[in-house]
Amino acid sequence: MPFRFFREYIPFADVFSAPILLPLEKSNQPQYIEVVLPIALPKPYTYHVPLEFQTRIQYGIRVEVQFGKSKRYAAIVVSTGMASPEYKTKAIIDVIDDTPVITRLQYAFWQWMSEYYCCTIGDVMNAALPAAMKLSSETSVYLIHPPEEDDLIELSAHTRTVIEALSHRTELTLDEIRKLLAIQSVLPVIHLLYARGYIAVKEELIDIYKPKIEKYIRLAPHFRNDDKAMHEALDLTLRSEKQTQALLHLFRLTRSTPEVLQKTVIHAAEIDTNVIKALEKKGILEVVSREENRIELDEDEPTPEIMLNPDQEQACERIRNIWTEKHVVLLHGVTGSGKTWVYKKLLQEAQQRGQQTLYLLPEIALTVQVVQRLRRIFGNQIVIAHSALSNNERVDLWKRVMEGAPFILGVRSSVFLPFKDLGVIVVDEEHDSSFKQADPAPRYHGRDAAIYLATLCDARVLLGSATPSIETFFNAKLGKYGFVEMRTRYLDVRMPDMHLVDLRKHRLAKNSQFSQVLVDGIKKTLDAHQQVIIFKNRRGYAPLVRCQLCGWHAMCDQCDVSMTYHKFNNNLHCHLCGSQRPVPVQCPACGSTDIILEGHGTQKIEDELKVIFPDARVARLDYDSTRSKFSYQKIIDDFERQAVDILVGTQMVTKGLDFDHVGLVGVVHADQQLYFPHFRALERTFQLLVQVSGRAGRKETAGNVIVQTYNPSHAVFADVGFNDYLSFYNREIAEREHWAYPPFVHLIKITVKHPDRHVVRQAAGELAKRLRLRITRGVLGPAEPRIGKVRNQYIMNLGLKIGRVTGRSSQMKAIVLEEITTLKRQKGMTTVRVNVDVDPG
Repeated sequence: MPFRFFREYIPFADVFSAPILLPLEKSNQPQYIEVVLPIALPKPYTYHVPLEFQTRIQYGIRVEVQFGKSKRYAAIVVSTGMASPEYKTKAIIDVIDDTPVITRLQYAFWQWMSEYYCCTIGDVMNAALPAAMKLSSETSVYLIHPPEEDDLIELSAHTRTVIEALSHRTELTLDEIRKLLAIQSVLPVIHLLYARGYIAVKEELIDIYKPKIEKYIRLAPHFRNDDKAMHEALDLTLRSEKQTQALLHLFRLTRSTPEVLQKTVIHAAEIDTNVIKALEKKGILEVVSREENRIELDEDEPTPEIMLNPDQEQACERIRNIWTEKHVVLLHGVTGSGKTWVYKKLLQEAQQRGQQTLYLLPEIALTVQVVQRLRRIFGNQIVIAHSALSNNERVDLWKRVMEGAPFILGVRSSVFLPFKDLGVIVVDEEHDSSFKQADPAPRYHGRDAAIYLATLCDARVLLGSATPSIETFFNAKLGKYGFVEMRTRYLDVRMPDMHLVDLRKHRLAKNSQFSQVLVDGIKKTLDAHQQVIIFKNRRGYAPLVRCQLCGWHAMCDQCDVSMTYHKFNNNLHCHLCGSQRPVPVQCPACGSTDIILEGHGTQKIEDELKVIFPDARVARLDYDSTRSKFSYQKIIDDFERQAVDILVGTQMVTKGLDFDHVGLVGVVHADQQLYFPHFRALERTFQLLVQVSGRAGRKETAGNVIVQTYNPSHAVFADVGFNDYLSFYNREIAEREHWAYPPFVHLIKITVKHPDRHVVRQAAGELAKRLRLRITRGVLGPAEPRIGKVRNQYIMNLGLKIGRVTGRSSQMKAIVLEEITTLKRQKGMTTVRVNVDVDPG
């Protein structure tokens, strides 16, 4: 049975000029369709439809096609009724779906993303669809839940053959299954086995996840609602006490519902499945297997009314008024002002109007605390979407959203979901760099993509942040976005007091990251039975392993970066490619054993705190401490219930977490990002410091922030101390305008990669020369980046600055793509990789 989806939904017909495409009528004339494949192809491809499939073809369904000599893919139909092309076309092999899996609106969104972010439509399709909907001839399948004998009888000969083969083999590729069955079209067979929960694709084996298949029991028609027939059924079970017991429980359970879960009857009657099978053979009851979505919703659950304070109510009213004229509103509220309550109120109102809502967060880590608080209001109406879901869970999620799930909470990839009637999108912490996709393509920005999606859906967008990105605030100042401000904290709690510690005067103790001022502050806070957060934006134990005799230091073999020592497994780690190796006993260069660890990461700071404060309970929140599925939630829960006194963390502790008992936030090295060679360095430093400072002083008392720096006179620290975003913005926007950086220009970053340093330099130079012939101004580079090799690929960067003139950006992007194609056709350049990043983070 192929996947079943609801019919496509188009919120308003005039968005697209083309008419709604109905299934093709059967005709003796050749019929042609265009399909999109989930590979990096620049355009849809045309196939013709054999006579037997013509009445089943419609927009948005998947069909099995052959691409190249032997590869087969599940492609999506994006156009029907095409004119006959001038070239010979291949026929589609089979039709996979009965109803569309994407809507016309979704495909329009894909097309925009492909054009704006300079990638192929296949790249977008590959990112958007769940893996289980993109099967290709190279896909391997595994047996995870063998059917019972009775179920096996119901299957076709082909499906039984596949089950039998998988019971003797670890895995089979689709090509191997095709040869085994001696037929060309195997995807319908695979989808039937997948839908029943018998098999999983290769990627799913890691999670050992399978679709939720439940068995239901109901009385056979002859025995329903007839006392005489019920007595007849009991007579048939006289010889078996267990069968009689099961039947009596079934009579009782089916009074209020025609069918009940098999496991409910088994549990209530204290029997096993053999008793159920015996009753089924006697014709007394029927057993029905049904796939159920593991993402349960309770749409009828009443939601309590959200009560706001006067500031929050005023903000809501202003947002509602602006939304009547503009699609997008920026809510600029200081940390702790209660922005989340404003989000909840507006989302609840949208749901009461029958619309779907999307709440976007920068990363999975934030969902733990946010979900707990949203469930208090919206109960089980919330569907959670993020990149950690297994492939099968993604299909369940896809179907739930297409059915109209009212509240979707997710990360940037949630913009690809098939919304039925999207009304409101909230982008929380809109400034966060995690909204920008780095690799692979499409390299999109979740915030900007959400804004365009809202335009297609005629939805409204609320961008929220205490430290808005420069571009967003610029658009608000221009009047492109609406603007609402919340200047006071909830319950009028004072902003935290910030103290700068000049490390040139208050020198650290030898091999310590803590000044005496910070140590005294921590002690005072702990004595007051309050909690402490220590921020250090470098994970690991020591970022440098060096030989004191000759100066050698441990470098990654595949990347131009030093390796970081991690104490938990006593290994050196590369934070770019993930490679590991043991710490050398002797220096590889000179043979000396005088090898030392330099620098401090979160692991080392955690150890030092345990020595300084032996009675304190210390925990660490970083990438290494949250690798297991529930570790992040446990750390947050422990800190929230005050089972942890000091929490050491990286950027994870800055991202919107809300704790009631934090009296002090300590920033160990505030200069770390200040001098990073990037035009956003000051902006990110300001945002990080304001966000981490905002974790202090919730509820009744103001908190304290101690910032250790070697440059306390820098203007950014004064802006953070006074929480003066406007002062920071005015200075930063003047710099951006002077040096021609966003928001005054569009930036395009072009990255050229190759295993040979000479080839990559030659390719980058040739590409820059060709671009300068067609684009007279704004081409930058080529230049080798700060990290010139990653994963054995040498790197050269080019940049393009484009003035904000209508239509110019599209023209420049087209030129860039043309010249990249020309470059890769040249001799010796075919293996060069060129990535285009529009609006780089």
